[in-house]
Amino acid sequence: MEFGDHYSASGTVHQLGIVAEKQSHWPEAVSNFIQVLVTCVELKYHLEQDLAMRGLARVWRASGDRHVVVETASVLGIEPDEVQVIFTELPED
Repeated sequence: MEFGDHYSASGTVHQLGIVAEKQSHWPEAVSNFIQVLVTCVELKYHLEQDLAMRGLARVWRASGDRHVVVETASVLGIEPDEVQVIFTELPED
């Protein structure tokens, strides 16, 4: 895929994550935000990475599901406790 295609696809998947989040479909929201996060980390899309992290943090806060923290840590290559600190420090939208 070309750069623009990845960027556009990430934006679409992010929007799907937001829709799932608003409907409290936590697994679907997490799956979409994680997919965006993977793309952003691989391609160094820092702004979009921040947006994906904020989405994941919102889902984590709303659902209380530790799985969100563990999956995010796996993508970022850091410890789950570090992700939890990041999620806690991110402003609530």
